[in-house]
Amino acid sequence: MVSIVLNTNTCHAQVDYLAIRDSVYNLTCGVQSASLAKENQLRLETILPNNITTGRAVYYHDLGMTYYILYAIHSDFEALDKSTVNYKTALEINPEYREAWRGLSHNYFFQGKCEEVNNCISNTLKFSSKESIKEEGDYLKSLITDCEPTN
Repeated sequence: MVSIVLNTNTCHAQVDYLAIRDSVYNLTCGVQSASLAKENQLRLETILPNNITTGRAVYYHDLGMTYYILYAIHSDFEALDKSTVNYKTALEINPEYREAWRGLSHNYFFQGKCEEVNNCISNTLKFSSKESIKEEGDYLKSLITDCEPTN
């Protein structure tokens, strides 16, 4: 797991990033609370990305995931767009970031962008371990076959 290192010389407040990260991951494990997702969004947005010296791609992935959860809870397409922007930023920083490719595939799926889903799933599988492919390869491929393009 990649850790986040904040430049404490430029931070104005102490940030418990691990608590934020744990909270984000709890949201993805079935504890989907709108208030908790909103709290995570606000907490993540208080971190200035320039203050992150290591693990900036992880930060953008986590912010993307938080926006995705807000989309899932509220059907808020603005949150889905913000999620997409953050996943793309994570991939600009680290093009081999499997989880960002996976998250972006879900966003495109719900936007009906099937060619993009296919590209994201291909990259997710490309950067996956054999064990990951065995565990979720069929599910990921179902995103491609179940995608319904928007007009």
